[in-house]
Amino acid sequence: MYPRAIFKLVLPLVFVVVAFGGRTYLADLTAESRIILTNLPYLICVVAVFMAYQFSFCRLLLAAVGISALYWLVQNRLQISLSDPVAARSYLSAALSLPLLAFYLMWIPERGIWNIHGLFSAAGFALIIVACIELASRLLDSSDAVSAAFTAWPAEGYVMSYGATLLTMIVVLAGVLMLYFRNSDAQSALVGCVVALYLALAFLHL
Repeated sequence: MYPRAIFKLVLPLVFVVVAFGGRTYLADLTAESRIILTNLPYLICVVAVFMAYQFSFCRLLLAAVGISALYWLVQNRLQISLSDPVAARSYLSAALSLPLLAFYLMWIPERGIWNIHGLFSAAGFALIIVACIELASRLLDSSDAVSAAFTAWPAEGYVMSYGATLLTMIVVLAGVLMLYFRNSDAQSALVGCVVALYLALAFLHL
C-alpha cells in the first residue's frame, strides 16, 4: 500500500480547478486567442499520442485518442439543445463512455503497444465505445423510471444524468483506491482526466 501516492492527485486536480475557474475569462479573449484555445486540446492529444508511441504506452495512447474523440463530439455534435433526440443519445453515450473507458484503462496493465496485449487492449477500448452507444439508445427508450435516471438536465444548472454521475463517482473512487495500492503516475493522471472531463460534461452549455 502507498498512502503517499494519493498526493500525486494534487497536481492534476490543481490544473482541473484552474481550468474550470478560468472559464469565466473566456469572454475577454480575442478572436485569435479563442481559435488557438479551441484547437489546443487537439494539439495536446497529438503530443500525447506521439509520446505514447515513443515510449510504447498503450494506455496513454488510448486515453489521448478517447479524449480527442470526446472533444470533437462536444464541439461538433453537442452544441445544440440536448432535447434533440440525436444530441441526447450522443451526450449519454459520452457520459457513459467516460467512466467505463477510464475504469478499463485503470484496470488493464501496461504492456506496450505493438504486441498482442496492445491489440486486445485497443479492441476492448473500441468495443466499450460501441457498447456505450448501443446502451445509451436502450436506456433512453426504456421504462420511464430508467429513462428519467439517464436523461440530461436532471436539475437546474446540472447537465449530466444522475445515473451517469453515480457511475462516474464510483469510478473516481475506484481510481483513488487503485492509486493507493499501485502508486502509479499513469493512474493519477487518469483520475485527473476523469474529473476534468466529468466537469466538462456535467456543466456543458453553462
